[in-house]
Amino acid sequence: MHEITLCQRALELIEQQASAYGAKRVTAVWIKIGAFSCVETSALSFCFDLVCRGTIAEGCKLHLEEQEAECWCEHCQQYVTLLTHRVRRLSAMS
Repeated sequence: MHEITLCQRALELIEQQASAYGAKRVTAVWIKIGAFSCVETSALSFCFDLVCRGTIAEGCKLHLEEQEAECWCEHCQQYVTLLTHRVRRLSAMS
């Protein structure tokens, strides 16, 4: 479960930026999650709330944006947009 580590690092960045701008409280954070990042958004949300307890970001709203991946399909000879890392090879395309 690498979500906790991601949240800890995100909090470090949040605290650095808050300090640089003199913020006393953080009310919202936006994070983009790539299609191939293997991050479970529900686990990330849970870990984020846990990591932020007792900090400047406690209770802030976490906005998660899932970002698509664009891949080239040799068979179709075109770009394909993927929303998830769960891709299966289709034997019918061989």
